[in-house]
Amino acid sequence: MRVSALIFSSLAVSAMLAAPADAQRGGRGGDTDNNPTITLYDLPDYQGRSVTLDGDAPDLRWVQFNDLASSYRFSGGRWEVCLEPNYRGTCHLVDADVENMTPWAFNNRITSVRALHRGDRDRRRGITLYSGRNYTGQSVHIRDIEFDLRDVGFDNYANSIEVHSGTWTLCADRNFGGRCVEFSRDSNDLKLFRMDGRISAASPEGIPRPEPEPIYGGPDYGRPDAGFGGGVDSGSVRGVNSLFIPVPQTRGYSIAFCMEPNGQRCGDPVANRICRAEGFNRAAHYDSRRSRGQLWFIGERFARGGRNEIVDVLCVR
Repeated sequence: MRVSALIFSSLAVSAMLAAPADAQRGGRGGDTDNNPTITLYDLPDYQGRSVTLDGDAPDLRWVQFNDLASSYRFSGGRWEVCLEPNYRGTCHLVDADVENMTPWAFNNRITSVRALHRGDRDRRRGITLYSGRNYTGQSVHIRDIEFDLRDVGFDNYANSIEVHSGTWTLCADRNFGGRCVEFSRDSNDLKLFRMDGRISAASPEGIPRPEPEPIYGGPDYGRPDAGFGGGVDSGSVRGVNSLFIPVPQTRGYSIAFCMEPNGQRCGDPVANRICRAEGFNRAAHYDSRRSRGQLWFIGERFARGGRNEIVDVLCVR
């Protein structure tokens, strides 16, 4: 049953609290060629609350659907979903319905959606990586540096690349380790460069030189300036297969909730980076709180004033 209808310029949104049978129908009625739509659901299997878009949505907070999508289906057109507002951050080109996003890094993280079938929307900056050769299969669009493609669910997955702007450095190992190759033009088969199914990091600015991050239990752990645990004074508690860090710190600073000061790549990328630096696979939980002091920004590796710090990080295997 439709309970509201909102219009923002080219965006027409209908937010629905649908019964299961209605949710299964999604936006597939009508003339799909002339009126393409995409419907996001807050539960897997096209269940729960949903929102249907027939145009660009630069910020899903406008319709109270930010970071909620767990499945989606579309009726015609070509669509792109992004992790940051205004189509920034990492984006994914939709080419098939997804009934369960739970295993995917975009689950509960989509913040903006736009229609690529209108005008010249494909003329973008950055790169697009494809899982298949000849620009086929699943894809992810990257505009900024990615130290670890696990953060966007595309580690060791790319077999072809489109370069929309600049020269990009792609590396076989996370944090720009292993073999690296520069790309300034498209390649329909990364096997030609011995990089097929091997890309784990991407940068538009050459290879960054990050400082090494100590692993949990290493010789430096316990010093206030070592690791993200911050030593025994931080109140960190280690379980059999988990680590709880109330206030992650490094070099005497609390950690900013976002990777960069401009507010991009917040939450999951930061929490997962903290946990992997401590020898765990991912963050199962984290939170944020306001801060008025200097914070350490992991993405740029320096301290400056910030608004929110990450707290209560629970790392698991």
